[in-house]
This record gives sequence, structure tokens and C-alpha cells, in this order.
Amino acid sequence: MKLRHITIAGCMLCGAALTSCGDSFFEQYPANEITEGNFYQSDDDFNQGVRSCYAKLKTESGYYITELGYRSDESTLLAMATSTQDRYDIDHFQDVASNGICADIWKAWYNGIYRCNDVLDHMTGKESLPNYRQYRGEALFIRSWFYFNLYRAFGVVPIARNVVNPEAAKSIPRCSEQEMYSLLVSDLTEAASLLPAKAGAEKARVTDIAAWTLLAKVQLTFKRHAEARASLDEAIKNTSYGLMDNPADVFDVNKKFNKELIFVLHYEKTNGEGHGHWYSQKSNVLSEINSPSPELRALYSTDDLRRPLIWEYIKQGSLYVLKKWYDEYDATYTSHVGNDFPFLRYADITLMYAEALAETS
Repeated sequence: MKLRHITIAGCMLCGAALTSCGDSFFEQYPANEITEGNFYQSDDDFNQGVRSCYAKLKTESGYYITELGYRSDESTLLAMATSTQDRYDIDHFQDVASNGICADIWKAWYNGIYRCNDVLDHMTGKESLPNYRQYRGEALFIRSWFYFNLYRAFGVVPIARNVVNPEAAKSIPRCSEQEMYSLLVSDLTEAASLLPAKAGAEKARVTDIAAWTLLAKVQLTFKRHAEARASLDEAIKNTSYGLMDNPADVFDVNKKFNKELIFVLHYEKTNGEGHGHWYSQKSNVLSEINSPSPELRALYSTDDLRRPLIWEYIKQGSLYVLKKWYDEYDATYTSHVGNDFPFLRYADITLMYAEALAETS
């Protein structure tokens, strides 16, 4: 799916709209420009709005790919430099208010929530749209994704279910644990009921199994194990998904959208929508590489099919690229590769189901 940022002119919604005939006479919008007042009309308008929500997922995607890894043994920083201070603090569990990475993800993810709220607000009274159910389900799912990850990064945070102006946003307090849980459960349950069981031509769009899987992840996070088991039972009903026999095939750029991938960040290097190499190094000497940590690598036996993915590097130009994320540069966009990044996999379902069973049996 080609997810591009789109520009929707206009300001955040304010207060109640004017409703009298006399007032509406003065609500004129330029006919030759896209504005907040005249954009959301057709099914395609809402499609573009939902695409902008997807596109925002790629902003600060490095947090999922790299920074979260520093909280585990997937990535380590043994020494600090001026350019790596923020990552070093994350790696060593030092929560600093001035951390630029944390500030960037706060701004990016709340902008993503704004985009979702903007779509959802304008869908009121638009139930006759051909793809109303899908668009609403997608917006609810993506908003839940942002809120859940904000919760995991910062704990309880301010919640806005509708677009609010900047001044009003400042007065929204942090929610309670129960308010966050209730919001996520409500939105993801509704999203699961609205989303299709199978993706259409644009395979990167979420389906119902993504909503059930994320809901189960939420429920396990809040220690609602019985509820998570029920959500996973619903996810397993979608028989279009399953585990790949070879772990390398899950990440193979020639096997995109394989049966194990439930929700991915999708990239197309051939049209300029690729990215640089993830986890690349300037050396292939393992002792010089701190990502992943020696402790993590030591957990994999020599016959483990996953071992080469995190041990072996392939030379490309001046870099050594982790085998798990290897791809050839595009011929035209010579610095771009096209690996998709998996957010949710069927492996998540099986592991979460095992946890839910262990806690409820």
C-alpha cells in the first residue's frame, strides 16, 4: 500500500458548529482549495484521511525498531557519546525529561491521534459511505495503537476522543489506569467488529485479526488474562494466518505479506518510499558489535534457525547489514531498501495464548 502524507488545510475543530440558516450563509469555503470545511465529503476523501493515519505510523518508527530494543538485550550501548546520550539513557533505564527521543515520539504519536480523531469526527452522519465500516475500524485501530504505545512508554497519559483546540488540550489531565483500559478495549472491540477478515488489494491495511491481537496484548498488559484468552480465541478463528516453517521467511523481502504477518509497516523502495538499512554496522567483527548483546546471542544454540538472523552480517557497500534485515538497494533510489517492519505477527498470538493459558489454567 502506498501510504503518503497528505495535507488537509484548516485548523483543529473548535466548539459547536453554527447551525442557523443565517449563520451558515457566512460559512463559505474557497471552491478551488481543500479546507477543513469542504474536504471530508466523498468516500475517497475519507480514504485519504485514513491513509494519513497510516502514514503517521512511520514517523518515529525508529522507536519501535531501535529504541525499544535498548530496553532489552536486543540492542546495547556500552559507552556514551554526545550523539548517543538519549539512547544511552534509554538503554540504562534513566528517564530524563529532556530526552529528545521521548519528546519526538510524544509529539508524533499525539499528532497521529489527532489525525484519527479528525477522521472519526467527520464520519458522524456518514454511515452511507461505501467503506464506512472499514474506515472507522481502521481509524479506531490506529488510534488505539498510538494510545497503547504511549501508555507503554509513559504510563497514563491525557486522552482526547475528539479533536480539541490547542488551548483546551492543555487542560486535559492524565487519565487513570481504568480509563485507558476502557478506551482501548472499547475501541478495539468495535474495530474488530468493523474490519474485514481478509485484506483487499492494499494488503497493508489492517484486518479483524489485528484488532483482536492488539486487544489481547492490551489485556495481558493490564493482567486481564481470561479476557485476553477470549480475544485470542477470536483471532485464531481467522485461518488465513499461521506460523512460517522457516523464521527467515518471515522477514524475507521476497515473501512480503506472508501468512505470519498480521500488521506491518509497509515500504516500497522502487517509488522512493523505502528506508535506509536497519541495524547496519561498519564492521562484521562480533566483538565490536553491541547490537544485539552477547548475552542474547548466547541463548541461541548452533542449530537454532533464528541464530543466523542475528549473528550473520552481509557486506553491502561500506556497511555490514544484519541478515535478518538484508535487502538490495533500489537501482533508482540508491540509498533505499524495502524491508517491511512487522508490528504484529502470528507468533505473538501463540506466545500470548501460552501466557494466557498459564495464568488461567
